[in-house]
Amino acid sequence: SDLPDGVYLVEAQLDDRTCRSRNCPRRMPDAVRNGNLKIVTMGDSVPVQGDYPTFPDRLAALLGGLATVDSQNIAVGGTMSTHWLPGQSYCENTLLPAVADADVLVISLGGNGILNYVNNAFSGSGLGGDLVGGAMELVVEIVDNVLATAGAVREVNPTIDIVYCLYPNYGEATNTSPWNMVGGFLGKETMVELLDTARGAIPYDSGLILADMYAAFEGLVLDDYLYDMLHFNHAGATMYAEVIFQSLGGVFVGESPLPPHGVTPLGSVHDFGLNP
Repeated sequence: SDLPDGVYLVEAQLDDRTCRSRNCPRRMPDAVRNGNLKIVTMGDSVPVQGDYPTFPDRLAALLGGLATVDSQNIAVGGTMSTHWLPGQSYCENTLLPAVADADVLVISLGGNGILNYVNNAFSGSGLGGDLVGGAMELVVEIVDNVLATAGAVREVNPTIDIVYCLYPNYGEATNTSPWNMVGGFLGKETMVELLDTARGAIPYDSGLILADMYAAFEGLVLDDYLYDMLHFNHAGATMYAEVIFQSLGGVFVGESPLPPHGVTPLGSVHDFGLNP
């Protein structure tokens, strides 16, 4: 209650114990103590398209109150989780060299695979049978691909903190095409089931930190946060940055250091999936 306004980092000192929550960074607190923090953001177009500055720059601005931040955004629009698998050019030539000395890796992957699936379902090209079941298999495959990429990253940097951004429920964007048709075509609860499946497919012992946009945007009018059908406007980019900031243990007290968009201030009390 006596904290002056400013930016803080909450550290869970686990020693050799296993973290059963998906927001337990281990390397980042030491990087902050040392005064320098390197963050790499990779994946699809969400980190590079929409209203500027996009969420990686806003995240760097939030963390700038804790340390000198080197933020490298190597995301490539249009890429899917398969493009970043070990052995692929994006992984070997772009990702692995960038993360060799990084403290935090932020991953945004999965949206293009789901969007392609939805578009193919609407056009009828190459899809048939159990559309919902096929979509469930797809999100599990996406998570498996992300885990494989994370494994390759840890081979070159074993202690790096890796954050995976789980997408919001685009099915809630009822005024944005093609999501406004998903409810009637695939079923109203399909996107909820897909995201629940994706969240549940991430093992606790994988060490992935979960930036749960699905939970963060729940109950909000998602259309108000979208720049187009997939990317985010000022409010959405700020929300993304703040959720990742929280998942890493970040807290700011008082006025947000970001422009007045999104959910601010975060405050000094937050429950991570626990209702006391």
